[in-house]
Amino acid sequence: MFPDVQVGHSTVQEELPALAGYLSRPQVHLGIDPEYSMKGGEVPCSVIGTLDAEDVNYAIQFLTALVKQHQLPPKILVVHRFTRAMLTNYRNIHVTPEVQLVVNMDGFGFPAKRSILILTGWRGNRFNSQGSSFFTNRTCWINGAQGL
Repeated sequence: MFPDVQVGHSTVQEELPALAGYLSRPQVHLGIDPEYSMKGGEVPCSVIGTLDAEDVNYAIQFLTALVKQHQLPPKILVVHRFTRAMLTNYRNIHVTPEVQLVVNMDGFGFPAKRSILILTGWRGNRFNSQGSSFFTNRTCWINGAQGL
């Protein structure tokens, strides 16, 4: 199970402690969504939000502590990102053996808009770091009606 934290006007640091009981279970992992992190007080969905490497590092350290404390298998942390600006200072993210980091492409907007963002913003920009994978390519999203 992957609870997906969308902090809005709060912070990752304020929200994760409330989920500790759930995240202490071996089958529960974590997703965090910069898209809805409104650090400037904006209305969610009026602009694309951001998280910083500091926020991601906090989540990694929080999960690492739970894994060690409860002798759990490694956790998976999914960070949703579909523009460069959504995750600032990403090169400063520090992973641990206890947490596998996945940065995935997702977002809102019509499929062609997201495809353009992916093709123009991410081509040739994949790297691996200490067991974490950063994927930068995704096929166009369609909804259920389009797929029928």
